[in-house]
Amino acid sequence: MTNTIEAEIELARQNNEIGLFAVFQGQNRLRFLIAAWPKITQQLVGLTVFNTFATYFFQYAGNKDPFLVTVILGCVQLLSMLLTAVMSDTIGRRPLTVYPYGVTALSLLALGVIGCFDYTKPSISSLLVCTHINTTNRFTNADVKRCSSRV
Repeated sequence: MTNTIEAEIELARQNNEIGLFAVFQGQNRLRFLIAAWPKITQQLVGLTVFNTFATYFFQYAGNKDPFLVTVILGCVQLLSMLLTAVMSDTIGRRPLTVYPYGVTALSLLALGVIGCFDYTKPSISSLLVCTHINTTNRFTNADVKRCSSRV
């Protein structure tokens, strides 16, 4: 391990990739993009907006106790990330990357099917909001799992 680090440092010196902007040059540029992509994706799909205003969305969808639903959603997100951290060593990174994309595809299909019905009813609109948040979380969490374990 020490030899590898020393070899990387020597290679960086030879390629003039040492300094403040070295993270944007050569092999480090790819590493930077892999590490930054999950956070960029979360911002692009609006995950922060959904997590911040989830109570409002559930209230607008007609839930009787939107705060409880938001707490349950947060607990499920926390539990899924803890399980991912534990299972990445036993199951491997590839299944934890591929299978969530399959769940995302099914969630998008469900989102399209639910959208065909009268979603002004509280039960259907709540299901629509839950499915959309689930799809968004599956998409971004899959990227986080894959990218954080590659860096």
